[in-house]
Amino acid sequence: MDYGMDPDIVNNPAWSGQIQDDLKAIPTFSIVMAPQDFWGTNGIYANPGGDGMTWERPTSVELINPDGSTGFQVEAGIRIRGGYSRSTGNPKHGFRLFFRDQYGDAKLNYPLFGADGDSSLDGFDLRTFENYSWSFEGNGSELFTQDQLMRDVQLAMNEPGSRGNFYHLYINGQYFGIFNTDERPEATYGASYFGGTPDEYDVIKTLGDNGYNIYATDGNMNA
Repeated sequence: MDYGMDPDIVNNPAWSGQIQDDLKAIPTFSIVMAPQDFWGTNGIYANPGGDGMTWERPTSVELINPDGSTGFQVEAGIRIRGGYSRSTGNPKHGFRLFFRDQYGDAKLNYPLFGADGDSSLDGFDLRTFENYSWSFEGNGSELFTQDQLMRDVQLAMNEPGSRGNFYHLYINGQYFGIFNTDERPEATYGASYFGGTPDEYDVIKTLGDNGYNIYATDGNMNA
């Protein structure tokens, strides 16, 4: 099964001849992991609602740049990311990558988010596009650009924002489509861009339960 390409595009003579060049138009991430950790009974993709360390699995992540410039290969932990998109009715999920001593290097030391971004990362997200998507809702209005454009404009106005870019993604050699890197605005993000140390930051998010109940992922709720 192909998770990443709309068959109405791939099988259309107007576009089909361009696909190979399109696959080299932007950088590529290749994720390799044990199939049972992905598809198996306790695999993360087979159980997209699973969250936390219990649902983190080891993986190898490689960045391949089409211009031949140096990317990276690193061992990491991987989880499913998202809220509503975790629905088992959705065939395409986003991912969250973590760099820890138990896998190899405790940090990814690479300028993934450009010259102005943090180049020593605890992790980052590979998010995909579900709203108005053909893969989740059969909707042909998907543009892929709205979320990243919003963040880029916010940064261009010298306001805080999360950096990201577009990449092709393969998992165990299978094409999964276009994904979007995203910084996680957590405590280490605060310390990197605003100063201080991570333990000085409270980071609050919603539970993703449609009730907008909030909790602290870093620090606490006291303030």
